Amino acid sequence: MDTIKFDKYYSKLKNKSFTTIRAHYKNIKLGSVVECRVAGKQEKEEDIIFYARLRKIKVQTLWLIDDEILEKDLKLHKSDCYGISIDDALRVLREFYPDLQPEDNVFIYYFERN
Repeated sequence: MDTIKFDKYYSKLKNKSFTTIRAHYKNIKLGSVVECRVAGKQEKEEDIIFYARLRKIKVQTLWLIDDEILEKDLKLHKSDCYGISIDDALRVLREFYPDLQPEDNVFIYYFERN
């Protein structure tokens, strides 16, 4: 069984459906169930594990990702006039992928909890 790892328990993971943006392709077949593993808060805490089905994978240039996805996935907020700033999205994503650029393609994985 494939595994998707999260460094902490994000609020989006409580939802029946959620996305995750990754800079690298994960060879997971559509429709397969994956183990979602969330790192424990402290070294001695056990990981949280749940299962979700991969419903869709979308390859997208980072600066073209819909605001709705960025808002839910990265916990960013839209400005009244301009939507979500690509600089804000990059700031969050560069915590995991330091070399990421606005013109880079990323993978958006769409999951549904079992």
